[in-house]
Amino acid sequence: MVKKDGNLDALREKVDEAKQKLIDLEHRFEGKVKEHPVQSVAVAFGVGMLSGALLAALMKRCK
Repeated sequence: MVKKDGNLDALREKVDEAKQKLIDLEHRFEGKVKEHPVQSVAVAFGVGMLSGALLAALMKRCK
């Protein structure tokens, strides 16, 4: 039973590290968007258009 508790603690530590990395990444991302808002909107628009075109092509192909 002791080994399971140790593994559980190690897993919790890894999860906490992953959460912290995600939080740090989110802050960096927000900073970049604030530095370059127009480019961020343009990239988001482009990704949306590309995703829509791919989805439309896949839907057309499935019919």
